[in-house]
Amino acid sequence: MDKLLKNALLFDFYGELLTAKQRRAYEMYHNDNLSLAETAEELDISRQGVRDLLKRSEALMLGYERSLALVEKHLDRIKKTEELIREVRSLVRCRQAGELVEIENKLVKLSEV
Repeated sequence: MDKLLKNALLFDFYGELLTAKQRRAYEMYHNDNLSLAETAEELDISRQGVRDLLKRSEALMLGYERSLALVEKHLDRIKKTEELIREVRSLVRCRQAGELVEIENKLVKLSEV
């Protein structure tokens, strides 16, 4: 998985477990695309302080993921949903039954959540 995507998912799932300062530094650097220097200036700390906050935040979120595996489970659910959609679509192609089309549409909506 792409590192940027993994970091974004980790932050989505575990960002609220970080301190306010860690969360703000992470958001500024990763989401707002500020440099270490710009983030440091905004937070009134050194560039090294920002780097340390970011490393500590990433380590914490990876630790939460190792313990809870919420991101892994989420990605697995997406994969299984996509497999179900493919199966239903193949059934629809074979049968063209109205009920199967309705089921497919519901599964597609579920996968978008």
